[in-house]
Amino acid sequence: MPAIRHAQWSARAAIALVLASIGWSLAPIFIRMCSADFDPVTQSFLRYVSGSIMLSTICLIRWRDEFLRLLRRPGQLLGISALNVFMQYIWTVGCYGTPATTAQLIIKLSTVFVIVLAYLLYREERAVIRDPRYLGGTAVSLIGLLFVLMQDSRSLLPVIDTATLLLILMSVCWAVYAVWGKHLAWKVHPVPMFGVLSLHSMVGLGVLTLLIGDHSKVSTASGTAWGIAIVSGCISISIAHPAFQYAQRELGSALCTSVNLVNPLFTFLFALVLLPGEHMQPMQWLGAALLFAGMGFVLLASQRHQTKPSSIEAAE
Repeated sequence: MPAIRHAQWSARAAIALVLASIGWSLAPIFIRMCSADFDPVTQSFLRYVSGSIMLSTICLIRWRDEFLRLLRRPGQLLGISALNVFMQYIWTVGCYGTPATTAQLIIKLSTVFVIVLAYLLYREERAVIRDPRYLGGTAVSLIGLLFVLMQDSRSLLPVIDTATLLLILMSVCWAVYAVWGKHLAWKVHPVPMFGVLSLHSMVGLGVLTLLIGDHSKVSTASGTAWGIAIVSGCISISIAHPAFQYAQRELGSALCTSVNLVNPLFTFLFALVLLPGEHMQPMQWLGAALLFAGMGFVLLASQRHQTKPSSIEAAE
């Protein structure tokens, strides 16, 4: 009986991981599609309004007690919620100035930063960062990133503008979010956890919208833009985020990180249909190949030294 139950949990986690990967693949495309109708902070707020409504409804039906308990005692989630507000803003601004597939490729550097954080936090994982595979993979990934940033076929110089710098910063923040979220997901169920986190984020983004948002665009935005923003919040926020945290808890960070490396491919395929004007130069495809190869070496180094559970897992 326990073996059957474990298989069921693994299957659920695998489905959750696929949903998270597809949802996040669509996120930069949805953001780009709404960029002409909303400013970045207002779009982030609208996406979180729709995502929070959907997720709160699910939590009240399925995880009511835990959801209400976290709402009444929000202290442990305020920090990660503030980080999420900052992440959503810089991610959206970065996507406004960068093709969707390129944005996805840049934030894959988060894999490197996750291991750096593990080095700082977990004594048993410090051998990873000294592994030649990790060092070599990181170097190859950085070279690949430079090729990805060569957006002009007439120049070999990488384009490092404000949007690019924000996306690189986003990759660092995402690493912090992933490690922090995994730690919290061992203590509470990921769905009500992110349900409360999304409500906190909605409030934070709402305050930012009042302070720095372009309110005039809200009344002039098309119905199509409103629909895309609402669907984006439901798919890329209310489904993808808790699904990833659940999958990470059940399947481990290494596997989930590996699967999410295919996000840029999905993003590119979706962009062919939804954003036909976007494309990548041959040098950028070479950079993407190098970036993936480097991430592969980094993950191999991580798995090679994962001989015992981390302090988070041991505390389960």
